[in-house]
Amino acid sequence: IIRKPVEFVISMPRPDFPAENPGGQAQPEAWSDSGNLSVRSPQPNAVVASPLIVEGMERTFEQNVVLRLRDGKGVEMVKIAVTGTAPDAGIHGPYRAELKFEAPKTRTGTLEVFQGAAKDGSEIDMVTVPVRFE
Repeated sequence: IIRKPVEFVISMPRPDFPAENPGGQAQPEAWSDSGNLSVRSPQPNAVVASPLIVEGMERTFEQNVVLRLRDGKGVEMVKIAVTGTAPDAGIHGPYRAELKFEAPKTRTGTLEVFQGAAKDGSEIDMVTVPVRFE
């Protein structure tokens, strides 16, 4: 009996193809230009409150993802780092984070999701999502 080897193909998500949410409707993701990071939730201009759940996909150095929330004046309200769950290097994996913050004095703000460059720690693969506060 001759057996053929089993092939295991892993593909990265296409930035132009929206992922399906549990309700079955397409929910677009905002992707970095490199395709290394995305933000699925919150959606742009969503009304948010604390705690803010942030979800997306990552393909980053050591699976590290940094999340920062700024108010409408650019003041940093909260900044945390989380680790994604990609099964191996070079493969996208989901990340999820919970940002706790005090209500700002501005009505709008921005969520920034990025990774620190392995070379010098600079902020790369930035995804910026505008948000509105309750």
